[in-house]
Amino acid sequence: MREDITREYEADCLIKLLEALVNKQEIPRFERVPDWEKLYKLALFQNVTNIAYYCLLGVDDYELKPWKEKFEEHYHQAVVNEGYYGAVVPEILEELEKGSINGVLFGEYILRGFYPRVEMRELESVQILVGKDQVDKIRKIMERLDFTEEKSNKKGAYVFTKIPGLKVIFWTKLHFLNKKFTKYFDISLKTYEPFASYRCIRGFQPEELYIYLIASAAEDYAKSELDMLKILDLRCFYRAYVRVLDWKYVTKELDALKAGEFADYITKLATMWYDGLIFEKDNILLTAMEVHILTKGRKGRHESERLLSLVNEVADIYSRDLKKQQRKAARELLLPSLEYMRVMFKVLQRYPCFLPLCWVVRLLRLGRDKIFHKKA
Repeated sequence: MREDITREYEADCLIKLLEALVNKQEIPRFERVPDWEKLYKLALFQNVTNIAYYCLLGVDDYELKPWKEKFEEHYHQAVVNEGYYGAVVPEILEELEKGSINGVLFGEYILRGFYPRVEMRELESVQILVGKDQVDKIRKIMERLDFTEEKSNKKGAYVFTKIPGLKVIFWTKLHFLNKKFTKYFDISLKTYEPFASYRCIRGFQPEELYIYLIASAAEDYAKSELDMLKILDLRCFYRAYVRVLDWKYVTKELDALKAGEFADYITKLATMWYDGLIFEKDNILLTAMEVHILTKGRKGRHESERLLSLVNEVADIYSRDLKKQQRKAARELLLPSLEYMRVMFKVLQRYPCFLPLCWVVRLLRLGRDKIFHKKA
């Protein structure tokens, strides 16, 4: 374990296991046997239990046995999911193609292709960017394929699920807290390159995908949602394209988005974790970023926000957005919708204009109940 990075022993072991796996190296010999329960819980917290199982196949330790079974459960689920998605996704894409529906396939389904084996990158969902005017057509297609539409609290997202746990999300727009990122990806779907042999299904160019990964990482980092898996996504893609990306174009675009600094450091962190590289000059910031990610924001946030202007900006936007949602929730609690109030006040079914008066009556009742509750 590097002496200049303060991390728990189990975190260091987990990172080294993943590093060995993606680099197709032998499993490292540890200085001492890790606390397998702690390592399992960290892997679960960081969404890498499935990948970690591959690392532990050749490890024989009595204390590991009960936890190895838990790792194995995640591995088998990932293999099963890969089988289901592998059968269903081509069917969905074919239906979109037949309906002349332009769509951009992105996210986990694409990223899994950069791993040594696709099932190593467990799929939680498949994401497709489509035009807003195509949503009704998509609903009919998904209904024919036995998917059920679920309510989504995310703007521009239409979520469809199917037993046993398949999820497909159609986005009418890629929304980021940072409006610069939103604007960057708000372009005609036809400008994206065709995907595989399809005519209507498209995908990101490698440069666009890298910029998308950086934008997503910046947002997740600011919201304390960035984890080992997403850093591993970035590293696997980076390793595959580092020699062929148009770095002049990428640097220009990221600088215009004021994301160049963050891209530089998050890429360094990925190569530090999964390739064993050392960046002594950036040790303070990389340490803060590592602690922030490993603890999901409980530590290291202040230091990294102070040093990374982009993260600070996105964090401010997220904080304002969160406060706005909290105010909205408080308003809805005090002044519920007409549909909700109709259940309590039957008069509103015929005279909805009495809604403000009923709000007052409800608040008076709540105040009365609170007083009686205190006396009791």
